[in-house]
Amino acid sequence: MTTNTTNSDREHEQLHPKGYKDADLLRSMYHGQEMGAMEIAQEFGISPGTVYYWMKKHDIERRKGGGSGTPQMDGPWKDEATLREMYVENRQSMVQIAQELGCATNTIRSWLKKHDIEIRDFSEAQFARHRGKNPIAKFVHTTDGHEAWLAGHEKIYVHRVLAGLEWGFDAIQGMHVHHKNGIPWDNRVENLELMTNSQHQETHRKFGWLDRLAIAEMYEHTDASSRTVGAAKGAANPTVTRIHREVLNS
Repeated sequence: MTTNTTNSDREHEQLHPKGYKDADLLRSMYHGQEMGAMEIAQEFGISPGTVYYWMKKHDIERRKGGGSGTPQMDGPWKDEATLREMYVENRQSMVQIAQELGCATNTIRSWLKKHDIEIRDFSEAQFARHRGKNPIAKFVHTTDGHEAWLAGHEKIYVHRVLAGLEWGFDAIQGMHVHHKNGIPWDNRVENLELMTNSQHQETHRKFGWLDRLAIAEMYEHTDASSRTVGAAKGAANPTVTRIHREVLNS
C-alpha cells in the first residue's frame, strides 16, 4: 500500500515524534529553546492559537511580555487563521481569546474587524462565553415571571437584551429596565423603559403587576373615579390614571 508521506514528513516525525500535543516537547521548545508561539506554530504547521491552547492545557507558564519569539508587534492576535480558528471554529469569546493570546479584548475586536470576521451579536456572545461551562442554554421563566436564558448560574434577561438592542448596551449600563404595564413577561419594546434604581424601587414599592391590573380594571369597568379607586387601592389620583393608561395600551 502506498502512502503520501514525504521525506520531509519523515524527518519531521523523527525530530518531533510526539507532536505539538506533548507537554514535555512544548515546554522544551517554549522555555528550553525560547521559541515563540509563532515559531512553534510554523514548525508544526498549525496556528499560534493551537499552541497556546495546548500550553494552557499542560499548565505551561507563559513568558512575561510574550518572550523573544513573540514580540508585541507580531502578536498572534493579528493572524487571521488564528482568529478564525479560535473565534469562528472553536466559538471562543473575545475575552477568552484575549486571555489566551495575552492582549486586550478591544485588540481582538479590532483585528476581527480588520479581517472581516463577523462579530457575534450580544446574545450569541453571551452563549459563547458560557459555552464551556454549560453547553446547553435554557430558556426559562423566573419565579417572578421574567423571561430569561439560563447559562450556568447566570441569567440573561430577555428584557435587558431587547432594551440593549433598542437603545444601545452602553445606555442601559447601570439602569433598570422597567415593564410599563407591570407584566414581567410582556417584553415588547414599547412596554419597556429605562429607570434609575431609585425610580424603579419607588415604582415597584407598592404595586406589583396584579395590583396594577386590579387598579386598571376597577377604573375601567366601574363608575368609580380615580380618587375613589386611589382611596381603595392606596394610590394617588395620577398614579391610578397612569396605571390605567399603561395597562390599557399594553
